[in-house]
Amino acid sequence: MISCDERFALPGGATAIVAALLVVLPAAMSGCDKDKESVENDPNRRNGAPVYRLQLQSPVYTIDKIYKSMQGPSDIERMRLGGDSEVEELVWMTGYRAEVTDASGNEPRSAEFMCHSAMDTRDDVYRAKFPTAMRLRGNRLFSVDQGTLENVLPSGFGVPLMSSSDLLVATQVLNHNVEADPFEVRQRVTVEFVRDVDLATPLKPLIQHGIYGLALVDGPDGYMGVAPGSADEKRHGPGCSIAEDVGHPGGLVLDKHGRRFSSFWVVPPGRHTYHTRVTDHLGLPYDTTVHYAAAHLHPFATSLELYDITSSRSVIKLTATASANGTGLAEVESYSSADGAALYAGHEYDLIAEYDNTSRVAQDAMATMLLYVLVRDLEFSKPDGDPAKESIWEQVDAGPLAQKLN
Repeated sequence: MISCDERFALPGGATAIVAALLVVLPAAMSGCDKDKESVENDPNRRNGAPVYRLQLQSPVYTIDKIYKSMQGPSDIERMRLGGDSEVEELVWMTGYRAEVTDASGNEPRSAEFMCHSAMDTRDDVYRAKFPTAMRLRGNRLFSVDQGTLENVLPSGFGVPLMSSSDLLVATQVLNHNVEADPFEVRQRVTVEFVRDVDLATPLKPLIQHGIYGLALVDGPDGYMGVAPGSADEKRHGPGCSIAEDVGHPGGLVLDKHGRRFSSFWVVPPGRHTYHTRVTDHLGLPYDTTVHYAAAHLHPFATSLELYDITSSRSVIKLTATASANGTGLAEVESYSSADGAALYAGHEYDLIAEYDNTSRVAQDAMATMLLYVLVRDLEFSKPDGDPAKESIWEQVDAGPLAQKLN
């Protein structure tokens, strides 16, 4: 496992997790309107370009006891989409998904053992390649978790990335319910992207610009970033509720006025609503639109909502459904729209997390909303020279649709 200090110290020729398989599923083209519409909606093509699917397997994890959220076996591995290839080309990421399998990686296991999987890159390096005032929040490109096993961007949109970019893939499992003999699982992660050179028409650029909920641990009030005594509930919203910190490493957040907040807090039995003023964290440099959103929540969450206080409107609300058997989340809604939901740089925003702890004991909580927003100021140069006509992901003997990294 890689330490935090070593995470982006990649040596030359960084490789994928344990195994990597690229799959291209071409879609047939047709001149008639009906066939044209079916091609545009084909998940295997984006703007005329075939979708590449890079499949990765995590290390094998042993589940030998109850592991609550963020406490199970985990790993972080380094990779590049282009592997060891010296060719750098522009790609557009369009989706990310993860599933739990047995130790062989072939047979599916219950999603109840999923904690999360995430793909990160360095924000400063990313911005050097793709200059924009809209920050890549938390270095994160994609993240899935229990209840939300895939991020699929709407047709016509993508996250730009260079094939040589250094990436981290984090995986973690959990076990809320099963007390049995030790057993083994792993995660199978699928990354979807298209080559820019294959696009018939350009994709619109999105960037992950997410926000997270907080609970007040100590301080004069719960208004993150607002000077004590100057908060106005009509303007700034209700502010954070007081709660106990879970004690997760990195969970405490300090604001410039000395308040202490927790991003992993304790939820007592019963119904609870947690507000967080996220205006400063959102830090919008200009008006834009959200085209995809997903929530990362813990068991007993019921919803997560981004609310525009200034215009008194709900921007996005995602609901969560509890597992029918035992502790866990069966499903968490995601938001996807070509039209998008409007965000305004001059407005105040509140993130509202609802939890209904139906157990008889305190539970842990978090509330993150991934926001994929339209980048309106992006200007960048494509790699020098003629893009390779043939992909750096060459065909192998596994079949006409199989590809692998050189």
